[in-house]
Amino acid sequence: MKKIKIDEDEMLRKCCVLLSEHFDTVQILVSGLNQDGDTYFNQKGSGNAFARRAMMSYAINMNTADTLSDSLKDSLKIKGDEE
Repeated sequence: MKKIKIDEDEMLRKCCVLLSEHFDTVQILVSGLNQDGDTYFNQKGSGNAFARRAMMSYAINMNTADTLSDSLKDSLKIKGDEE
């Protein structure tokens, strides 16, 4: 399947505009791989900058807590125990 070249900035801008019609604050974060295999990052946002920063911080903290919780559950499992 041939990959279609897209203008990612324009796509993110359009998505941000569309979401902004329904939400007060929008923050979109995306990443992908370049042709050389390196990871790249792009983002668009609208609305209150402080709210966007707080949302990102909250998401990072929740993800970290979930990861630590899963790790702790795995370390406490006893062989032969069923969930």
